[in-house]
Amino acid sequence: MSDAKKPDAVEQTQPTAPITMSEALRLYKERQERAYEQAQKRMPELRVCLRLAAVVRLEVEYDGCGDEGQLERITCFDEQDKEVSINGHPKLEEAVQDFFYDVLECRYGGWENNEGAYGTFGWNLREDTLHHEHNARFTDVHTEEHDGL
Repeated sequence: MSDAKKPDAVEQTQPTAPITMSEALRLYKERQERAYEQAQKRMPELRVCLRLAAVVRLEVEYDGCGDEGQLERITCFDEQDKEVSINGHPKLEEAVQDFFYDVLECRYGGWENNEGAYGTFGWNLREDTLHHEHNARFTDVHTEEHDGL
């Protein structure tokens, strides 16, 4: 057999040293900043593309927990406030998803972890307003102890 790697071979890697908390926070902050820059860059072009598809308003719902999260529903509306589908425009649908994932990442990176979070976005393209309602889930424990009566 040649020296080429087998396709099913598992590559061995050297263990890396654990990073410090300050390094982890720095990396997290950088990831948030990149997501913000991406969202800022995508928003104007996406607005134009949506308007060309007769969309004037969007509602986007998301939900996630257990380290998995997704956009649950993207609903678009036209000038008459009737639902408009962008399903026939896969690149536009992907651009909408990328934009809202970037917004989530820059505001609430890790929103899908542990108990997770859910929420909605409302983007009014006519008024150029973006409303975001985010709901973080958490586990709460209330403990009481009693001795005697």
